[in-house]
Amino acid sequence: MDDKKNLLLSDTLVPDLFISEYMSGLSLHAVQCYLYLRMTSGGEAFVVEKDLSARLSLTKDEIKGALTELSYAGLLEWKEGGAPRLCDIKAVEIEGYIKRRMEETPIAGAPEIAPENEERDSLARSIEKTFFHGSMAYKWYREIDILLDDFAFDAQVVYKLFQVCSAKNQLGALTQMKELALAWQARGIRTMEQLSAYLAGEEIISLTLRRLARKLHRKMVSYDEECVREWIEKLGFDFDTIDFAIHKIWEYQEPSVNKADTYLKAWHAAGVRTLGDAKAFEADVAKRNKLAYQQNKTARNEAPNGQNFDGVKYDDAFLRSLEVDPVELVKRLKNEKPAEVKTNE
Repeated sequence: MDDKKNLLLSDTLVPDLFISEYMSGLSLHAVQCYLYLRMTSGGEAFVVEKDLSARLSLTKDEIKGALTELSYAGLLEWKEGGAPRLCDIKAVEIEGYIKRRMEETPIAGAPEIAPENEERDSLARSIEKTFFHGSMAYKWYREIDILLDDFAFDAQVVYKLFQVCSAKNQLGALTQMKELALAWQARGIRTMEQLSAYLAGEEIISLTLRRLARKLHRKMVSYDEECVREWIEKLGFDFDTIDFAIHKIWEYQEPSVNKADTYLKAWHAAGVRTLGDAKAFEADVAKRNKLAYQQNKTARNEAPNGQNFDGVKYDDAFLRSLEVDPVELVKRLKNEKPAEVKTNE
């Protein structure tokens, strides 16, 4: 009874560091799991996924996803028995602070700092001052090292990554930055020149989607983006050619991205690459269709009209058998007796 009363009337402390540096980047389910684990972390309770699912009214898959998210954010680790355990984020932050201060304080007799390390420190200070008001958590220092070493990004690319995430209000947690960094890495981006070319292409795709949305009078979805990306990146079409395909469809039916996709792929297979090629191709198709129509019309006009009775002959006896006097027919019908109807008695 005392344990139950203590649990109901006790308070759960949440580090300010979690609220300021981690919470904004987590999903609702991840925050729920973190708070529940904070509440039970003081006792000897052995919390497993099944317990979390029952107490938080979430499915097992939702619990697994939330715990994976916490682990990915550096907030959770796993015990030997497989139970989740929260990390001491304050201790990690303190250790990082001490390490950073030791690196900043020169030691007598120590070798001079290599130029690449000076560039790294300058990058970290610039990011801290610009995006974190001069106070950046240690996890971001670690992330800068990872981006420079594991991702092999140039310093300018790392700075641009922080700039893009800041513009999208995505500096609350590491998760969204890692997703963007992985997307850049997958496209082979290492230098600022490569990144500039990639961002220019993304701007073209974004502009094309906005212009198509206005023309089609609807909001673009992820499927539309996949098609537009293929038209531009793989097929090499510009917006004018895409717009011409939309207009050609409009001549016959209501246009859509799916119908435009069929048109553009057919053009590409036929060797069309530019707007001029597309217009010439469509003009040639229209010419051939018109010629085929005229040939078909001429063939129909030359065909004989009505029924052909050539070679059919009738003798006089057959024709007389078809002549019936109406008066004689009525008399004959009156003289005929009606058939008897049999009934079952």
